[in-house]
Amino acid sequence: MQTRIYLITHSDGCWLKAEYTVDHAVATRLARADYGDDVAVQPVPDTDAAAIKLARTKTAMGLGPWEACGNLIRTKREADGSGGFLVAEVPVNTGETSVKATAMAAAPEMYAALFAIVRELTEVPSSRDSYLPPPLVEKAKAAMARAMGEQS
Repeated sequence: MQTRIYLITHSDGCWLKAEYTVDHAVATRLARADYGDDVAVQPVPDTDAAAIKLARTKTAMGLGPWEACGNLIRTKREADGSGGFLVAEVPVNTGETSVKATAMAAAPEMYAALFAIVRELTEVPSSRDSYLPPPLVEKAKAAMARAMGEQS
C-alpha cells in the first residue's frame, strides 16, 4: 500500500502528523476514526520534514521484491518482462541452497514487516497501549540497523 504523511488538525487548533494511504478520502475516514470527527486532514507537501523522513524510510525499505530461483536470488519478474536481475547467489557447495535462497529472497518483506511493527509500537500514538518488552524492541531496532549497514 502506498502511503503519505497527512496533517491532522483538531478544531481547537492542535495538530499532529500521521501516515495514511495516499487515497485522501480513505485517509480522512481513517484519521477521523482514530482522532475524532472534528479533525481536518490535509496531505503535507513533499518538502515537509515528516514527508522527507518517510521518503528516506521507503528508500531504505525499497529492497525487493525478490524471488528465489534455485540457488539464485533475483528481482521479481514482472508481466512486462522487466525484473529478473541477479541480486545474490548462494554457493552450491554450502548445502540446502534452495532453502537459503528462499529465506534470503524473503528478507525485504521481513524487514518491512519488522519495521512496521517497531514503528507501530514506538511512534504511532494510538498504539501506545500495545506491548512488546523493551529489550525485544531494541533487538528489532538493532537488527534493522544492521540490515541497513548502520552497525557492524
